[in-house]
Amino acid sequence: MKNLYFPVIGSTVYMLIYVFSVHIFSWVNLALLMFSLSPIVLVWLAVRILKDGEASTKTFSDGFWYDDMPRQTEAQKS
Repeated sequence: MKNLYFPVIGSTVYMLIYVFSVHIFSWVNLALLMFSLSPIVLVWLAVRILKDGEASTKTFSDGFWYDDMPRQTEAQKS
């Protein structure tokens, strides 16, 4: 998972710069350029997560809804 820190942080910083350039600084040219390049950043992030991510060993049939949250039974809900 250490390989994923740069893509996640990089794409987050890219998004923050885009938001600030639109709403705070009113840099229209930069915002339009970043908007047109944003699909490349998104695809790069998705490819890196799919290639370098670790598959979960927990499954739905084992009682896990999400990776970090066990599924609640009827007895646990009440």
